[in-house]
This record gives sequence, C-alpha cells and structure tokens, in this order.
Amino acid sequence: SLTPEFVALLIGITVYTGAFIAEIVRAGIQSVQHGQVEAARSLGLRPGLV
Repeated sequence: SLTPEFVALLIGITVYTGAFIAEIVRAGIQSVQHGQVEAARSLGLRPGLV
C-alpha cells in the first residue's frame, strides 16, 4: 500500500507536470500565425483541425 506522503508527492508531481505540458501546448497553438489559420480555413478545414 502507498503511504500518504507518497500519494501527496504523486499528486503534486502530476499537477505540476500537467501545468507545464499545458503551457507548452498553449504556446504551440498561439505560435500559429493568423494567415496560416485563414489558409487552412480556406481549404475547408474545420476550426478543430486547424
């Protein structure tokens, strides 16, 4: 069985890593230029695929 300290450590690391990965994904999405989004939309791509 897991000790409460270890469970707290796992939760902390999971939350920290999740926030770190979310920031990387957010930056990647924001780095797409507006012209590239318009070009993809003009080709018929749905907003979820752009």
